[in-house]
Amino acid sequence: MTAGTITLDAIKIGASEITNTGSRYLVIGSCAPQSAGAMYPKSIRSVTYFNENLALPKDLTAYWEQRFGACPPGADARMFLQLYWVIYSESGGIPDQMYVSSKWTGSVLSAAS
Repeated sequence: MTAGTITLDAIKIGASEITNTGSRYLVIGSCAPQSAGAMYPKSIRSVTYFNENLALPKDLTAYWEQRFGACPPGADARMFLQLYWVIYSESGGIPDQMYVSSKWTGSVLSAAS
């Protein structure tokens, strides 16, 4: 996150870095900005999804602003992104889900799965 933009550069899974979604769909959700001390997201809503073979980085700013207004919302606010995969197979898809949170004005990241 930088002044006025949200960009998804890569998705890290363990020691691996994903820069192309391959055969998976990527669904992104978020919630309105919360106070800097917030530890858990409230009212996650769908922001957008991307089809297979999405190449990262991807600018998410316009999608997020359609839901929640101007970005960033102000100093010391915390924004949560929800990322999960949808994988289609004959037996159906099983998503892996992760929440990622970051202060708008800092580089401190926290994650819980």
